Amino acid sequence: AAADGALDVLIALHGHGSDRTQFATQDRGECKSTREIAAERGMLFVSPDYRAKTSWMGPAAESDMLDLIALLKRQRGVRRIFLCGGSMGGTGTLTFAARHPELLSGIVAFNPLADHLSYTKFQDAIAASFGATVESRNHYPAWEYKKDSILRDTMTRVYTELTGKTPVIEAIHAGLECGLFAEKLPGLDAVSIGPEMYDIHTPRERLSISSSVRTYQFVKAILAAL
Repeated sequence: AAADGALDVLIALHGHGSDRTQFATQDRGECKSTREIAAERGMLFVSPDYRAKTSWMGPAAESDMLDLIALLKRQRGVRRIFLCGGSMGGTGTLTFAARHPELLSGIVAFNPLADHLSYTKFQDAIAASFGATVESRNHYPAWEYKKDSILRDTMTRVYTELTGKTPVIEAIHAGLECGLFAEKLPGLDAVSIGPEMYDIHTPRERLSISSSVRTYQFVKAILAAL
């Protein structure tokens, strides 16, 4: 309870495809610890269904939450409200807090999603929750990692000769133009390199000039070695 004796409440929002029993009964770490924290602090613990098992805090789910909070205040004398949730519930927690910060005293979001547009899973459910439609187009084709690459081996050797260091070679999850070239030119041997850049795709994006010089010298040495 709060310092003046008023009742506090902890509302836990379930994840995609689950329901109110997730936080109420499951022994997973985030579910069990949420119940324990509420009990230790004498809080009213509420694990609701909010409109549907796949409600991503769209207008209908938001309305359910507003009704629930109003009911708790009216019937249980609740003063401070804390909201938490996992996965879809964590996303719903962030969304509800952004839209109604005056109603909440604190939030905790476990593994939430912050960008609905770039997230590739559950797009139909997310769209339905917000009354939208989904259309996907212009995807980068896959650029598969090649176990054997003459170009990569040459670049590794040249880099070591120039710097005295062994380069770090990584295959990462990203969209790159190399996939477009590889799709049009089967068997293409391609490597992606570049100078050091910081805060990419933000107003603070910047490029290291000294790194650009080193990259230019590296590319010249590679071309000479091929």
